[in-house]
Amino acid sequence: MKKISLFLLFVCPLFIFLFSPLAFALRIDNSKIKARLSPQDTYTGTITVENHSEEEAFVKAYLEDFLYVSPFDGAKEFYAAGTTEFSLQGWISFSPQEFLLKPYSGQKVNFTIRAPETINSLHCGVLFFETSLGQTYRDDKAINILGRV
Repeated sequence: MKKISLFLLFVCPLFIFLFSPLAFALRIDNSKIKARLSPQDTYTGTITVENHSEEEAFVKAYLEDFLYVSPFDGAKEFYAAGTTEFSLQGWISFSPQEFLLKPYSGQKVNFTIRAPETINSLHCGVLFFETSLGQTYRDDKAINILGRV
């Protein structure tokens, strides 16, 4: 039975961003997951998202595709989930998709990857965890600042 590799990337295990007087710090405990799956195999796991700040953080999780780009030194371009031939969309489910992190607390996010009946290449994806870093104004227009891990 043929096995295929997949790669799920959780970008930047530690994200610290200073905005105004507030500091936000999100951390995830498992920044890369590699699994070798045969057709119809299932892989499950848990990622813990931690808030290392004094402020509450509303977090939204979502999947995107990525492709490595020339000169293939690790640089990536990100795309909407399902838009590349190597997408994990339809393979992965995760919960919760949105949650509120109290100061200095953590939230477990459970995920399951189910390989389809037919697989013939490496598949990649990134699960982003996004939070608001505040708001600023320019030309009388509000601009929301978002950070993602």
